[in-house]
Amino acid sequence: MHAGYHGSRRRIIAALITDAESTPIQGRGDQAHPSQKLANKIAACCRGASVWACGGTNRVVTCEARCNSRICPRCSLTRARELERRVLDIVSRIDAPAMITLTLASTNAPLREQIKRLNDCVRRLRRRKAWKQRVRGGVQVIEVTYNATRDQWHPHMHILADVDYWPHRQLSREWLAVTEDSRICDIRRVHSQRSAAKYVSKYVVKGSDTSKLPARRLAEWAHAWHGLRVAQPFGSLHGERTREQQDRNDPPTRHLVYLDELTMEAQRGDPIAPRLLRIYHRIRQAPRPDEPHDHPPPAHKAFCRMLQIWRRVQTWGSLRPAIGNMKQHTQNALFERS
Repeated sequence: MHAGYHGSRRRIIAALITDAESTPIQGRGDQAHPSQKLANKIAACCRGASVWACGGTNRVVTCEARCNSRICPRCSLTRARELERRVLDIVSRIDAPAMITLTLASTNAPLREQIKRLNDCVRRLRRRKAWKQRVRGGVQVIEVTYNATRDQWHPHMHILADVDYWPHRQLSREWLAVTEDSRICDIRRVHSQRSAAKYVSKYVVKGSDTSKLPARRLAEWAHAWHGLRVAQPFGSLHGERTREQQDRNDPPTRHLVYLDELTMEAQRGDPIAPRLLRIYHRIRQAPRPDEPHDHPPPAHKAFCRMLQIWRRVQTWGSLRPAIGNMKQHTQNALFERS
């Protein structure tokens, strides 16, 4: 799964573990360090398959257990491809697309603080009268680069917007009024919708490229980039649904079980786990059905029904000793002499 990303994954995981060991957090008790949790999440990415069911039905599907983190080299590439499809659908609604780049002056502040300041400045710029008169809506994407010479982070915002003619000098004046220390910006017309979508999505992949980052900066980058909302629509495109979402008939899927969990329980002697595995393999070997999604095949229904029973047996099996102790304690209290 991660054949082409072993080097970058090892560097990220090693940097997070080093950060957890070198900067212990007092008062956490037995809780794991945030860097250790993040390292475990990246290390467990795609290590096993998981079984899911369509939200409104019992149709069973299998997919890899991805971590979906932006700092994971493989998952970031997958998310960039999905973003490209969404942006291409959004750009088709723009009449006069243009690319606006807004840059902050480099400082020695932590990366998380610089990203927060950049988002706040862009939010204030969108509230100004000059912006509202010329820009109707668009999609904004954050990019973060690192200057090795100055040892400083350099975050900036790329905005694919539906914008009328706006002289560069006026945009620079508005940006300086918002930031009070930065006037560097750029605006240029976009002539190809597909190239614009690729241009925006590449920053998601570029932001996860750690080859040029020193090891001592990786942990700071990982915590600032993980969970960050890199791309978001605004203005007239705020809340727009993509064509892929509109055409999707199935509700969101729900997670059922990890295959490794079933295999381990079968090896431990669980009586139901082997039958679940046999039904699952029968589903995998069967040809793809042509039936509507509202009527899944019998094997899919049987698998989901048996899995629910198996979960109940596991739950009640672990609760029986506690319930027995509770009954015994109640009887002793009732018959205790006063």
